Amino acid sequence: MSVTEPELGAPEERVQWHSTYVEDVDRIAAMLGSDGIAIAGRCVAVIDSGDGILALGLANRMEAARVLGYDDASCDTVRLKAWAGEFAGVHKLPDHLQFVETHPYALPGDPGMVDLAVWWGDPGSRRDPVRMLREITRLLAPQAHLLVRVPAAGPIGLDQLQHALLAAGLAPARVDLDATTVRPDLEQRAHTLSGLATRHARVLAYLP
Repeated sequence: MSVTEPELGAPEERVQWHSTYVEDVDRIAAMLGSDGIAIAGRCVAVIDSGDGILALGLANRMEAARVLGYDDASCDTVRLKAWAGEFAGVHKLPDHLQFVETHPYALPGDPGMVDLAVWWGDPGSRRDPVRMLREITRLLAPQAHLLVRVPAAGPIGLDQLQHALLAAGLAPARVDLDATTVRPDLEQRAHTLSGLATRHARVLAYLP
């Protein structure tokens, strides 16, 4: 039986695609590039990859050897392919992109196989972010990098993120704040986070 590709929806789908496939990938590339971190030829894991747009963007627009999209729900690759064809002229998902359906707090893979983990969803959506961070850490190679985004409207803030990272055996080497949303009274807190450097981690924090 043939698979019918879904009809594309409202203009907000194009906005969603552009904000993730273009803007978020550009932001990640700029952050990594500012520290001279290259992912060419390396393995990248996208945690809570959802609709798969970010994972596809990293696979198509950066030169990783392998991109793994981890999520508790399976990715709708038929819809993702339809989006890619309509919005980016890409009509085939790359061979080095793989979506992996996971059990809660269990990420399939060998220890040390991942060179860059990107947790671009909301860590606060997990009831136990420390447990998730420990599982992510298990996959990280010794000189790997972890990139975490903290949405402004999310239930977890910088303090909670700091405690979660430390409890998981990680500490951020740098925190990048969105200049359009950061409050001046939180600058010192960001400086405290920036001073921790026991293992590579990059944090992009969106603040209210």
